[in-house]
Amino acid sequence: MFGREYCNPYKTPQYIIILLTKFHFKKENKDFKQFLFGLNKNPKFRAINLYISPDEIVKIDSKKRLPLQIMDIMLDAMCFRLNEKQQEKQVENSKRDKRAIAK
Repeated sequence: MFGREYCNPYKTPQYIIILLTKFHFKKENKDFKQFLFGLNKNPKFRAINLYISPDEIVKIDSKKRLPLQIMDIMLDAMCFRLNEKQQEKQVENSKRDKRAIAK
């Protein structure tokens, strides 16, 4: 977590809510949820008094929340540019896709 040493300067207990999108809680994903909860044992998290409650790791539908939709679009666009997918063309028509042009 970038900047975690600056997130709690007064060392008061802080609790994180983790919102996961497109995540189906199957057996292996429950293991991931346990991994996230296990971060409470991390000495760096304990040093800054940062905690994760298992009840605060929840699945959400980003299509129903406007701020998350905006963040999804921004992150997709960043990934698109960083991986230079805007340079790829469709094989069948040698034109860029409309989504590529939009991003």
